[in-house]
Amino acid sequence: MEKIMAYVSMSFQFTQDPTRVLGVAQNNTNGSVIGPDAPVQLRYFTDPNVQTLWDYDPTLGFIILDFSDSNGGGKLAVDFANGKVAPETPLVLRPFTGAPSQRWSISIRPGYITSLANTGLVIDDHYDSLQANNLVWAFPYNGTHAQQWTPVHAFQAVAERAPHSLRA
Repeated sequence: MEKIMAYVSMSFQFTQDPTRVLGVAQNNTNGSVIGPDAPVQLRYFTDPNVQTLWDYDPTLGFIILDFSDSNGGGKLAVDFANGKVAPETPLVLRPFTGAPSQRWSISIRPGYITSLANTGLVIDDHYDSLQANNLVWAFPYNGTHAQQWTPVHAFQAVAERAPHSLRA
């Protein structure tokens, strides 16, 4: 019997600038809309060419691109490039396999996204930059702004960015 996972749809806001989130751009280098090895980047939540919603499994720690299996290609998970769990390794989308390198925790260190394959590593905005489309990688925990993320439920994230005229 297949295990049913309970996902929570959310975005991961960059705490230093809540208009920025973990995202993946369409039309990556291999020409697909969004596919394997697409880089995870710091993107603007409202960019129409970026997928910024994720399905998070709080029990097992998988972060899967929302709707990534809708084209029949299978689910895509946040993972270390080439599955190499090491500091300064870029994070990319890889086919979801349940590998340890695809497991993350938002509760071990509240405010940070910690690798469960190596709990000394967290998701980090490369060079602590506020520029658009910045690389996101795994880096040793140091508590800087570059490593601080706020998980926000999808409906809340969308509501916060809705025009005031549409809010109840």
